[in-house]
Amino acid sequence: MSGASSRTRRVQYINANWSGTDEFALLVVTDDGERHVLPASAAAFGALVATMKDGVTFLFDPEEQTLIVANLVGRWITDDETPAAAGTPAT
Repeated sequence: MSGASSRTRRVQYINANWSGTDEFALLVVTDDGERHVLPASAAAFGALVATMKDGVTFLFDPEEQTLIVANLVGRWITDDETPAAAGTPAT
């Protein structure tokens, strides 16, 4: 997948903590159990929430601290596919 390193993993879940300021702390847990904390402004968090819909797959690249939103339109990564193997669209 373009923009993803070989360490990119599927996200198991995302939690958000809000301290009442303009910033959230996102806890991203990947399918290997690793936990990552990312800061997000209220605007960035709102944009992220807008992508959270059925069929969307989230991936996390720990090398670049990048949250990747896949399958926004169509289905590039299937449920049984690893992110590193996602080189061609699913049929």
